[in-house]
Amino acid sequence: MTLSSTEQNRLRQRYGPWAVITGGSSGIGLELATQLAQAGFKLVINARSQEVLETVARQLRTQSQAEVLTVVADLADPRGVQTLLDATAALEV
Repeated sequence: MTLSSTEQNRLRQRYGPWAVITGGSSGIGLELATQLAQAGFKLVINARSQEVLETVARQLRTQSQAEVLTVVADLADPRGVQTLLDATAALEV
């Protein structure tokens, strides 16, 4: 999957420069993070494993020069949801 420039512009205009990707360390979340980083979005990626999440963040930064913030939190836990909300409160997501 590659986002066309038209789709990139549409997404930026509608949602802003930041994208929040939950489950960003593997599978579909990782693929979305990769595509959005390559499209020039700034990312907040979330997963439960700090080690894996930091590895993914380094790879994304290297491959696309994207700004990547990591948030380690279990979203099955209300405290984890609050952690993610707090981390993104000042961002245009």
